[in-house]
Amino acid sequence: MKCRSARKMMSALIDGELRPAEKESLTRHIQDCGDCRKLHHEMLAVHDLFTAAGQHKAPQGFSKKVMAELRTERKSYSETFA
Repeated sequence: MKCRSARKMMSALIDGELRPAEKESLTRHIQDCGDCRKLHHEMLAVHDLFTAAGQHKAPQGFSKKVMAELRTERKSYSETFA
């Protein structure tokens, strides 16, 4: 396996989404390649941070405010580049 392919599959490995043969091939590559091993370690650390952070409920009306802002931005963009 080449590093480019390994990097593309790294998130799927961490998320448990690879087929057994893909997992085996990528795991073997990570063991043999220092750069990919380092990247895998860093991605696991980020994954662990997000997992530890948990989920928080958005404040009341948050979604409506975001969607209103997006509509305003879209309208502004359309007027600027139309």
